[in-house]
Amino acid sequence: MSLKSYRQVRLSATTTTDIIVVRSATKITPELLDKAHKLKLVVRAGTGYDNVDVEECSKRGVLVMNTPMANTISAAEHTCGLIMALSRNIPQAAKSMAEGRWERKKYIGSELHGKTLGILGLGRIGREVAVRMQAFGMKTVGYDPVVSEADALQCKITKMSREEVFYQSDYLTVHTPLIPQTKHMINETTLNICRKGVKVVNCARGGIVDELSLLAALDSGQCGGAALDVFEEEPLTNFALAQHEKIICTPHLGASTNEAQDRCGIDAANQIVDFVQGISFTGAVNGFSVMNALNLNTKPWICLALNLGIIIGRYMEISNVGSFQDVKLKLNLKGCGLAKSKKSIMDVFCAGVLNNKYKTVNLVNSPSFTEESKLKVEIEYEESTSQELEVNVHLRDKPVWKLCGTCQGQHPVLTRIGKSVLISPPALKSFLTLFQFNGDSKTFIKLAQNLNESAFQISSIFMPHPNGTENWGVIASCEEIDVSNWKNGFQMCLSVTMKLISDALPLQMCQ
Repeated sequence: MSLKSYRQVRLSATTTTDIIVVRSATKITPELLDKAHKLKLVVRAGTGYDNVDVEECSKRGVLVMNTPMANTISAAEHTCGLIMALSRNIPQAAKSMAEGRWERKKYIGSELHGKTLGILGLGRIGREVAVRMQAFGMKTVGYDPVVSEADALQCKITKMSREEVFYQSDYLTVHTPLIPQTKHMINETTLNICRKGVKVVNCARGGIVDELSLLAALDSGQCGGAALDVFEEEPLTNFALAQHEKIICTPHLGASTNEAQDRCGIDAANQIVDFVQGISFTGAVNGFSVMNALNLNTKPWICLALNLGIIIGRYMEISNVGSFQDVKLKLNLKGCGLAKSKKSIMDVFCAGVLNNKYKTVNLVNSPSFTEESKLKVEIEYEESTSQELEVNVHLRDKPVWKLCGTCQGQHPVLTRIGKSVLISPPALKSFLTLFQFNGDSKTFIKLAQNLNESAFQISSIFMPHPNGTENWGVIASCEEIDVSNWKNGFQMCLSVTMKLISDALPLQMCQ
């Protein structure tokens, strides 16, 4: 889909749209999402994505991506340019010359050498700004809650608390997203912490700087100057900021270079191709469980969790356990070295459990549907010589059923059902029928007769170990078996359709 204006996107977001690509001006709203019933992916061609309602996309199972690397150099260079222009009054002096005046004394500037640059946000752009301004002899200090002191020092940035950065900086530059924690981060209170005459630069997002507080600080002299590329309202309508003699304003030009525009388009196109082909989800900003779905180490375990969830969901359905509120599911992941992937494994398991109840559930919206259904799920990881995923079903705090599986290479298999250990574990693929019987050999005669009369294409029958206290077997078939008439000799029968990872991903074309 080509890049279009907001109006054009609204008109074209029909039931046929799978993917929408937007820049910063187009808004992805609940109203637009209501029209795009088949939408699976939104790509924000650029870094910031506050124009996309990510929470609403997540609820609807729509993956959101950005192209974080495309704008980095352009935004960093624009920031550095504004810092230099601010220190030497370059735009004001150029305007004065164009108006026929020669005002050397009025536009005396200051050197950057020896000054302290405070960087709020030490991501890619913040670090690139630091490297460039260090070349001018600036001392760089910074604040970022998710960046360690060691990582900051690799870029020769001294990490400090936010208050210390405000207190020590001669220049302040912000490189954070606009989120509730950063809205009006630079305000009357924080500006008063700063050194008198501090200069402020914002090339990140409008709203991080409280514009009214900035104007007041400029008028009082507490702030010595400001350079803004982004504004709380865009396009700018209140030009009091742009017309202030101590402010340099540009119309959101941080990423506006030919090179950045080309990279945005190329990165977005590559991400879409990788997404559709099921290769990777580079740039995903929601649905983080999908990030592990294609990893070679985690993929078989993700597939195992999905299909164990499907079996559990079917068991809950035919067992008449009542509301999900009465059920607690406990997962125990053992010995596979995937302690850091617990959340992903739990999310995909929940997607499997809720598969019958919510037909649109996938790895993006699984947490939302789990919360909505009030399904209670816990997961623990323990080191063990055996590798397995064990699921225990508790009804009103009493254990009622259990499933266990493991991975043989890249293939997830079922090893235990209830108290039965399967002699040969069936692969979790195609169609499986799980049945609990009384252990009488006559049951198998009836089973064979049922299958023969129904003309089902059976691949294999998997039997339990004879020493078990329960008797569960599994039939693998080429089609789903109707077990509605299976009564005599069977305590329980459930027929399930196993799924591939691609079935739980937002875009079914990933197959």
